[in-house]
Amino acid sequence: MAQLIRLLLACSLAVFAAQADAETWPIRPVKLIAPTGPGAATDVMARLLAEGAGRGLPQPIIVEDMPGASGILAHQFVARAAPDGYTFLFSNTSGMAINLISFKQLPYDPARDFAPVATVCSLAPQMLSVNAELRVGSLKEFIRYARPARWWMRAKSAGSPSLQTSAFPVCPICRRSVKACPAWS
Repeated sequence: MAQLIRLLLACSLAVFAAQADAETWPIRPVKLIAPTGPGAATDVMARLLAEGAGRGLPQPIIVEDMPGASGILAHQFVARAAPDGYTFLFSNTSGMAINLISFKQLPYDPARDFAPVATVCSLAPQMLSVNAELRVGSLKEFIRYARPARWWMRAKSAGSPSLQTSAFPVCPICRRSVKACPAWS
């Protein structure tokens, strides 16, 4: 994590050195826009990054959550922000890739309006959780439990359709569609 924070800080300084003297940047707080609500995984990672990267700066990095519209509001805000090095977007796959195929028109173009600075997390950890009283301790136990009751089993997610929420019908054991997986049939 410390290495990633140093990488982001180094990249940020290199990108903006041509526009501002590195010794004076930042002269005001830096905004790190998260396209999710407080407590979401993207928000938590943005806050960890802001805290670590902000330690070496004379001004704080402030995380500002802009949830809504599948992240479009946050992406649009940053795309229209002044290119002065004081507004960053801490994005996920939804805003940069999934929204391109989910919406007919976007008020931003990921390829034209944004320049990548650093990959902070190359994995998107996901988990399958159940009520503790269900007494299943593994995915195989859950499948064994769910198979006879599948007519009422439902998947829930923390947001609107995205890569993560759309990927549920794939069996994590055999990597096939749930319909084609022998464990679910």
